Amino acid sequence: MNKKVEDICWYHGKLSREDAEDLLKQEPEKNGLFLVRDSISSAGDYVLSVIHNGEINHYQIRRHVEDAFFSIDERIKFHGLDVLIEYYQTNPNVLYEGLVLTEYIKGSQPPHDSRLLGRTNLLHRATLGGSLEVVSALLKTDKPPDVKDQEGRTAAHLASMKGFDHILERLVECDANVNLRDSAGYTPLHYACQNNFPSTVKLLVQKGGANVQARHTDSGRVPLHEAAERGYIEIVTELISVGAPIRPRNKDDATPGQLARMNGYIECAEIIEQYKHKVTRTEKSKWYHGTLGRQEAETMIKEYSTKNGTFLVRFSERNKQNVLTLIYDEEFYHYIINTNKDGFLYIDDGPYLDSLEHIVEHYSLMQDGLPTVLQYPVLPKPKPPVPEFSTMPRPKRKNKVVQSEPPKSSNTMPKCYPSQSQNIAFTCDIITSNNNNYNEKEDRYIPLERLTRGALIGEGEFASVYEGISWNFQLLCEWGSVSNKITDSLKTPYSVFNT
Repeated sequence: MNKKVEDICWYHGKLSREDAEDLLKQEPEKNGLFLVRDSISSAGDYVLSVIHNGEINHYQIRRHVEDAFFSIDERIKFHGLDVLIEYYQTNPNVLYEGLVLTEYIKGSQPPHDSRLLGRTNLLHRATLGGSLEVVSALLKTDKPPDVKDQEGRTAAHLASMKGFDHILERLVECDANVNLRDSAGYTPLHYACQNNFPSTVKLLVQKGGANVQARHTDSGRVPLHEAAERGYIEIVTELISVGAPIRPRNKDDATPGQLARMNGYIECAEIIEQYKHKVTRTEKSKWYHGTLGRQEAETMIKEYSTKNGTFLVRFSERNKQNVLTLIYDEEFYHYIINTNKDGFLYIDDGPYLDSLEHIVEHYSLMQDGLPTVLQYPVLPKPKPPVPEFSTMPRPKRKNKVVQSEPPKSSNTMPKCYPSQSQNIAFTCDIITSNNNNYNEKEDRYIPLERLTRGALIGEGEFASVYEGISWNFQLLCEWGSVSNKITDSLKTPYSVFNT
């Protein structure tokens, strides 16, 4: 990315949709004229408003969990709002046929925590120089601690690279975010592990709240990979002691122990491989429901709670595997819990874990790829009580000898009552997508030719809603015909067309 800071003044803050349209309508002939503003309906997100063929379109820019990652319509994910805008300035026909961002209505620079790159300033230079006095003075002037330099690094990155704990501690006290990634894809904790600073690692994790599972943007490596690959036993021990999983995987599925062995650090590899996990604090009886369908699981969660992080674990008859089902922002997510050849369990590209209990405990402590941490387990329904046997005396029966005949052939199979442990077996080698959000029920579909658009019902930030009339069927009778008229609502997204 080669844009100068002065070239990204397209941000207009809390501008409403109506005001954005008024600004753009002043020059309607400029195709691709745009601005970026805060999303009113979704905090932390942004909106791209742009003119295309005389019409004004609005595209929601979704902010992803952790750091400054953004996308439009879940397409390509970009590290930095500035990088996203530059991409659509140089790549036509991606948002819409013939559309490319050209000029912008001048506003201000986007927030520093939304950008990939910034400008090196006095705070960065003072941090590199190890001057606590200057850093403290700058932080007292309300200077944001997370401003990025031209390499996308914050003062926390620089202090961690140098092992300047005295400066890093001051930054943490001023609420510096120690989980941001720089343009190279690393967090401060990655750098502390690479440079063998055990005290810095401890400070970042215990005081700064650093994410031990933060992954490198491209390689997927977590801090434990960095330390193990270099044989830094003290850092490896520190990370494990604060709860870092011992078998995280990079993009090549390599674990820290494997990297240590590959580089000849056998003692380091053995420390990782021989570590015995503590007994989990969660119990399977609190959230495991046995065989349960997708719709049943969603219904049970709805009835229990719609709070973010409400969850259960079930056995899917369809996939013959266990599935984690959770709710976040009123949407359900279903994650297949896979097993590898060594018997370890995992979700998507997450770490290899020992058991279902370890899966639940891990994702209760950190998101690690999920939309939220697990918080509220849905208790299984209690089993029905065993019926009591009657104590009433029964009439005595005389024993009667009956000559038995060989049984006739029958198709009746002997009854078999499988144990519940069969529901936990992982024997199916199915290749599945990361998020098992398949749709088991047919979508309701009305052919376009049977729809008639009615009156405008309302408008939102990204779409208009019209009354829709569908003529469902027609009965021909001796005295005429009878039609069934169905009224529904039609949503027209601004990112597709305007009416």
